[in-house]
Amino acid sequence: MFEQAETCFFHNLPFAKFFMNEPINTASKWWNTGPFYLLSIAFLPIWNTFFYVILILECVRFKLIFNISLHQPNPALTVLKFLGLWLPLYAAIGMQLALFVGLMFGFAQLCKTRELDAMHAVGYGMHQIMAPIVSIGGLIGLLSLLILGWIQPLSLYASKSFLHDIEQSANILLADTNLFFIKDRKTVMLDEISSDGSEFERVFIYETHPDGKTVTSSGTSGRLLSDGGFNNLHYFVHAVDVMEIAKNPRATDAALSKKSTTTSLVNVAGPLEKTEKQPYRQRGLSEYEWTLNELFAGDQGKPAYIESHKLNAELNYRLAQLVFILLMPFMAAVTVIEPRRNPGPARFFVGIVIVLGFYQYMNYGTSISRNNILPPMITLWVPLGTLYAVVLTQFWKLAYRPAFQTAR
Repeated sequence: MFEQAETCFFHNLPFAKFFMNEPINTASKWWNTGPFYLLSIAFLPIWNTFFYVILILECVRFKLIFNISLHQPNPALTVLKFLGLWLPLYAAIGMQLALFVGLMFGFAQLCKTRELDAMHAVGYGMHQIMAPIVSIGGLIGLLSLLILGWIQPLSLYASKSFLHDIEQSANILLADTNLFFIKDRKTVMLDEISSDGSEFERVFIYETHPDGKTVTSSGTSGRLLSDGGFNNLHYFVHAVDVMEIAKNPRATDAALSKKSTTTSLVNVAGPLEKTEKQPYRQRGLSEYEWTLNELFAGDQGKPAYIESHKLNAELNYRLAQLVFILLMPFMAAVTVIEPRRNPGPARFFVGIVIVLGFYQYMNYGTSISRNNILPPMITLWVPLGTLYAVVLTQFWKLAYRPAFQTAR
């Protein structure tokens, strides 16, 4: 009776339709049915995790560009282009984190619904079950190779160049509600700019002349007029106090104060003129901007001078990330799969802490190698090799546990 009830239970599982009606020695159907079901179980949590990570990181970047983009001719296009240039960096981070978290949720679902038991009951071992899961890690590894090797270095340089071009628009720096402008001998500071960028509370203007005379103007309640962007921005201020000081190097302080005059004007207006745009520096002054083939070529293919130990550290860091991705499916399996059929939240927490902690350690180890203190073999590859040995040993114990072995 127990065997009949158990068989009935397995037939009602979603996974059972792929296996329960096929002969146990027909391995070819495994590659036509089982892997696709496992991939479908893992795909949705991986995609959801990737989407949320990208969304959170891009929102942080959006906050940094929002205030500057308001005064550009096309704010929406400026924001979209800037966020798009940062997308490759966040995509690499998101894919790697999503792979591990998504696979943990996928394995947890198979454990809770006892579908993993059904697979073992019909003779499929952990090695066969992991085959399609490892293929996901391999695919994400290839995409990460393309992003980390070429797309990300070029996009990082392009994002810095794009931000430089924005700041070069009239050489204006905007911080929260304050505007700072400097052009040749003239400096303008505007405080408490309104949210729509049309009015401000205070203005301070400091200007020097070729003959040494300085003119300082201050006023309140002004307006900003623009035809679009910083290039055609003007300020208009009511009730301005102007102080002029004629500079005389030989005069005493008392004599100098006598040469200063203070007047009041009804209003004052002026343009925030566009300065000559200076081209952004060449790519390659930072090792983060080197592509993978340039890092391999080293001094022979470098676009700019940089220390060889920094290049070596950056190359090994990117390769270590790619190798670490291939270990994540096995880490997810040994973290979640256990004798109990309902993995607790503690296992998820421990798994995420281990992955994030190791990524943090790789950053720290790479910084040590960049400073030429220890070689990457010690700071990166020895810890990564140790982690590989521990995880694969635990997976071997899991795979050869009684009732987890394959019957084929």
